[in-house]
Amino acid sequence: MEKKQYKIWWQSSTKIDLLPGYKEAVEAHAKKILGDQFLVEMHGVETSPNATQWSYFEMLNSRDMMENFFRAQEEGFDCIAIGYFSDPCLQEAREALDIPVVSIAENAIAWARMYGGSACIVTTDEVVTTKKLAALIKEYGAENFAKVERCLMSLETMAKALSDPEDAMKAYSAVCEQAAREGAEVIIPGCGLLSVLSTQNHYCQVGDTGAIVLDVTGALMKMAEAAIILRERSGLMTSRRGKYRKPDDAQIERVRRSYGLIK
Repeated sequence: MEKKQYKIWWQSSTKIDLLPGYKEAVEAHAKKILGDQFLVEMHGVETSPNATQWSYFEMLNSRDMMENFFRAQEEGFDCIAIGYFSDPCLQEAREALDIPVVSIAENAIAWARMYGGSACIVTTDEVVTTKKLAALIKEYGAENFAKVERCLMSLETMAKALSDPEDAMKAYSAVCEQAAREGAEVIIPGCGLLSVLSTQNHYCQVGDTGAIVLDVTGALMKMAEAAIILRERSGLMTSRRGKYRKPDDAQIERVRRSYGLIK
């Protein structure tokens, strides 16, 4: 009997064709992490300025992401995985969609709690650090668990480092070692690209400090896998009482049509 194939829609907030090697690296990692019944298909957005660290730009970008999510559901994907570390439109997607939605930051913090008593999120963008991460950490109840350190690198620099990693990894590992010396037990790469760079370079231990580097990309893939199987075999799905109460499908279609999103 032929095994069923499950599909995970991996959503970046960027125009991934501007970041050579990123899509291929994520999909290659999925083949190592997931069972052979699971396929990760990575998607970006069409109109992103790759500047979604700013809240206004992220709001505009989230509209494109949500339309991608409706497309994924219509095309029979089994789960959405949001691979951008500020977890954009996570609440909206869970409210509106009938397939599981998992996200990289929420999931990373949950996994980090299993592996240590404290964590450090290493972020690559100054604006994200000052405008978003404190609120995200508070939202996930991790104020006394996670702190933030900076290793400032552009998306383009990290993408180039996928093929020439020496300088980027040297800067990154120095920040991780400092965080470990200051008490961090788990390092959380605060960017999907940085996580892929870590795994490509087999960077999972911070020197001889005993601290570890969480594979946040792989952890999100495994959470998506689990969400699919639990839905199929245990009937587990998003609660429709309270926080994720859903408008009916006709209302969703009517509103999307009124904004010109569908014809």
